[in-house]
Amino acid sequence: MQEGKILPLDHYIASDPTLTNPAKTRTWSYNMVKYDNQHIYATQNGSLCSMQFYYNRDLFAKAHVPVPTDNWTWQDVLSAAKKLTIRQGNFWQSIAVTTKAAVVGLPLGLALSLGLAMLLNQKIRAVSLWRTIYFLPSVVSGAAVAVLWLWILNPVFGIVNSLLRQVGLQPPDWLNNDATALWTLVVVSLWGVGGSIVIYLAGLQGIPTELYDAAKVDGATAWRRFIHVTLPMLSPVIFFNMVLGLIWQFQWFTEPYVMTQGGRDNTTLTFMLYLYRNAFSYFQMGYASAMAWIFFAIVLALTLVLFRSGTMWVYYEGERRR
Repeated sequence: MQEGKILPLDHYIASDPTLTNPAKTRTWSYNMVKYDNQHIYATQNGSLCSMQFYYNRDLFAKAHVPVPTDNWTWQDVLSAAKKLTIRQGNFWQSIAVTTKAAVVGLPLGLALSLGLAMLLNQKIRAVSLWRTIYFLPSVVSGAAVAVLWLWILNPVFGIVNSLLRQVGLQPPDWLNNDATALWTLVVVSLWGVGGSIVIYLAGLQGIPTELYDAAKVDGATAWRRFIHVTLPMLSPVIFFNMVLGLIWQFQWFTEPYVMTQGGRDNTTLTFMLYLYRNAFSYFQMGYASAMAWIFFAIVLALTLVLFRSGTMWVYYEGERRR
């Protein structure tokens, strides 16, 4: 018997059936016996237990990891597990998922919060109450909001799917369908636009009313006043929210972690979720630290690009243009 190897013991059982007796096996100090209805094996451990390994050959081939053989030791198993779980493909997958979410989620969040801020800037009854209602969701814990949406989007008894069935539609499984999972999480993340709404409101109320009056005298319609007065005067606020939104998109973690855990085939595996897995699930702290530095470099580069482009479209009152 080779210590540390996984070896079949069937021929020993034929000559000594007492090997399957737990009282007998407890006296072994350097191995354990396992019975799986077909074979009995000895491994390096100290107690009786049942253990089986299942593996996907396609997954091993995709990661360029050799398939298990009878001569594998426990260290071979651990080495293969690390290569399968921390392979380069998942890194680029997390980058792709985060980029897709940012490309869609960032403009959508900016537009939605600006639209709501303009509605809440109107002179209507109980406007303070409406502003409070729209702001409150942004102060609720992200994990609590994610759990709430898990119930709302439940494929069996969720409110959304129940309403769709009432009108004769067949609703999808929003969070377990590869085609809808990521975009569902993007929509859920819009729940917290209240902070951006408050910032936009402050910017809107800082625009001089004389500019709107002058535009009306010149015959400008509401749309042209929005394009030629509101947007230019609000551009510093839009720029501020854009920078914060970009950073937040690359830090996106709570909804993917709580609602999908990365999804099937890692369709919702964001960069921060992958970093978290490496640090606190696989305990690969060096790999996770390297990812954190890469995150810093990506966000820094994109932020510098935004600041450079801001000179072409951001208007600061009193600034002299060259």
